[in-house]
Amino acid sequence: MIILRSGGLTNPGHLSGFSSLPSSSLATILTKEIKPLSNPKLHLLFLFIFSLLSGCSHGPLHEKDFQKWWCEKHQGTLEHRLPDGTRVDCLTREYAVEVEYAPKWAESIGQALYYAQSTGRKPGVLMIVKSGGDERFLKRLRVVAKEQGIKVWTVRPKDMD
Repeated sequence: MIILRSGGLTNPGHLSGFSSLPSSSLATILTKEIKPLSNPKLHLLFLFIFSLLSGCSHGPLHEKDFQKWWCEKHQGTLEHRLPDGTRVDCLTREYAVEVEYAPKWAESIGQALYYAQSTGRKPGVLMIVKSGGDERFLKRLRVVAKEQGIKVWTVRPKDMD
């Protein structure tokens, strides 16, 4: 990669160690430590592109991220511990909710029913749908959930933005 500086072209190999820095630190290094681009329009374009890219790189989301986001949104208790040591992913006033990725739809049913029975709340499942291929799992879950009285919610990575 070559960066255009006011003094000419340079190879920023010395920046390779900064990849693990927070984007704000990297932005500071790139805008203050490296001399501004000679063309102000190019400099603005560079900053615009960098800000777009740094805003999109929050990394992969994990089950805990979805669990925390949803539970806070529904004023629930995160990781409610039961007497036997198991944990309800989110316990609300009305529901004991299991948070699970779509391919584990069958396991989520058993856990939701057990947590509901153990807490006296209604069973619920928050299904994490990552792609269109997960819709088949959601369909299976909904068939059984309807028969068993399990409330189903869905969340997709785009919902977290």
